[in-house]
Amino acid sequence: MELGPTGKVAIVTGASRGIGFETAKTLASEGAHVVITARREDRLKEAQAAIKAATGKTVDYAVADVTDLTAAEQAVASTVEKYGTVDILVNNAGGHRAGSFEDVDNDAWRFDLEIKLIGVANFTRAVLPHMREQRAGSIVSVVSNSGKTPGPKSIPTSPARAAGLAVIKELSKEYGEYNIRANAVCIGYIRSEQVEKCGKMTLRSQLGQNFLNKKHKLPIHLWGELVKPMRQLV
Repeated sequence: MELGPTGKVAIVTGASRGIGFETAKTLASEGAHVVITARREDRLKEAQAAIKAATGKTVDYAVADVTDLTAAEQAVASTVEKYGTVDILVNNAGGHRAGSFEDVDNDAWRFDLEIKLIGVANFTRAVLPHMREQRAGSIVSVVSNSGKTPGPKSIPTSPARAAGLAVIKELSKEYGEYNIRANAVCIGYIRSEQVEKCGKMTLRSQLGQNFLNKKHKLPIHLWGELVKPMRQLV
């Protein structure tokens, strides 16, 4: 019995860089048919070439903003048109906007919730009919430990992550009868382009300095690195 991703069809959002890219690369190396999505076609082409060089496998890509339901539906439709179905969805698209409650305006709240909550809803809504029809599937959302235990000055990202975590828990209960698994991976401190960018954006402040120097808070005083970290995602 084949229990791994070999031959499965997987869509990974936010896959042009970081955790999404590494997840897509790992899935491709283990024999899955992978479609990567992101907003920028140039970065998707770079990611496609890098995965080909690393694994010898060619992944497909779809330019899609997760906050756009039509774009999500088109990405899923093109995947189904080519491969017949979708077996795996990895909701990875996100960002990191963090600040003091009083300093964060409603535009920042809306931006974060659109990506981390509405974006998950859009792609999940698009794949569910196919998974339900075949009575099988796996939906995985990459969230953060801050969604369970928010730290100070982590608005709006921590509440948005908590909402995403609640969505996954609900999906697991509602669609379990269709043999659709819904799981969240709550990551810790992973050094990635997103983390570096966030730190540099606030580097002139003490918050920025602390953000890039959190090693003192980690159990073994090391950041997580993107070296084959995502095999357990699916």
